[in-house]
Amino acid sequence: MDTASIAGLSQADQIALVYHRMQLFSPRGLVCVQPLAHGDMCTRMGILELICGFLNRGTIVLIITANISDTLEIPDRLLVVEDGTCTAAYEKHEFNRIVR
Repeated sequence: MDTASIAGLSQADQIALVYHRMQLFSPRGLVCVQPLAHGDMCTRMGILELICGFLNRGTIVLIITANISDTLEIPDRLLVVEDGTCTAAYEKHEFNRIVR
């Protein structure tokens, strides 16, 4: 990167910078809260690729989101939580049963 301030970077580059910095720490687990909430389609695809990079390195990733449709390609299981209680659990092969 050749910039004096990260404020001059695009939103996608700023987000990528955060994920790349997290990779430097080699975390065992990563919690992402609404990771796709503020990005356009290209930014969202980039974020999903970065998250997959963590998974490929063996990092456990927990994605907390209100909109599951964007992230169904990534998880190996899905837990549905309503009012603080887990109301349903699905393994990857059961994702086609989700009708919400």
